[in-house]
Amino acid sequence: MKRCSRCGETKPLNDFHRNRARPDGFQSQCAECRRAAQRRYAQTPKARAANRYSSRAAWQDPDRRLQKKMKGTLRYASLRLERSQQRAREAYENDYLSGV
Repeated sequence: MKRCSRCGETKPLNDFHRNRARPDGFQSQCAECRRAAQRRYAQTPKARAANRYSSRAAWQDPDRRLQKKMKGTLRYASLRLERSQQRAREAYENDYLSGV
């Protein structure tokens, strides 16, 4: 049994989500209270804006799409290096060679 820090009710451990970082291995709030808090947060303008930006950015920017798909792979690191070198070449060509 554990007492919820939000509603103050004593509930069985099955009503709490796991959290290995906590000393007892469970969240301090029961699952019901966590769901209610998440629903309240999802209704705030900040949460809606963050969700709107993250979903739009991931699909519109090819680098972000690639990052989500290949994050943590060795091939992704080499592709990032290749793209940054390509951007540097393009910047050099645009800035210095166009004036010649």
